[in-house]
Amino acid sequence: MTISYTTPTINNRLQEVLNSIGPVGAMRLLTSTNQTVGLISLANPAGTINGGVLTFTTPVSAPLTFISGQIVAADIEDGSTNVVAYGLTVGNSTLYDIVMTATTVSSGQIVTMTFGTITGK
Repeated sequence: MTISYTTPTINNRLQEVLNSIGPVGAMRLLTSTNQTVGLISLANPAGTINGGVLTFTTPVSAPLTFISGQIVAADIEDGSTNVVAYGLTVGNSTLYDIVMTATTVSSGQIVTMTFGTITGK
């Protein structure tokens, strides 16, 4: 049997994620081979929590991408680059955790996260 949590418990767990991100967290944008395409500095606070969902404060942009490639995943890091959450999916619709208008980028391109969530379980 799978364990289930109440919404208040899920919200508390997501609050711990926000606390771990801290005031200077970042989102590391990754290719399918885990190469870093770019880093997006997250807002402070990084998001809000409601109904078991952490919604990131958007829009936020990466100043310049490091390499050309297709962004398919993202990790969330604290200000010391410790990974707080990983395995987020990236795409151009709300079927993904992180929504970006452009997921195939060239080196030196500015990219913007237009929407992003972590759904608690």
